[in-house]
Amino acid sequence: MNTPNGRVLRREDVLERLARGVIAHVSDDERLEALQRQRQGDIVVVMGCDVVVNPQSPQPVARRFTNVWQLGGASWQLIARHANAIGRS
Repeated sequence: MNTPNGRVLRREDVLERLARGVIAHVSDDERLEALQRQRQGDIVVVMGCDVVVNPQSPQPVARRFTNVWQLGGASWQLIARHANAIGRS
């Protein structure tokens, strides 16, 4: 995971921050803008916008996101995600 200050966190670091509440934003609003399924059928790309509220900052932040899902057996797994702040709401 890339942090807002440019650091790259390992999975263990992200899980630890989630447990401590450092990463604890909630989404007030999410809008899907595009859904594309690759020809092979086992990859889906979802793009959209959301608004998150962080406990450390009362002002909502608008973001654009891209999620990449892959069908693994009987369930879909999130294999890549990117979210970029586009401004304060």
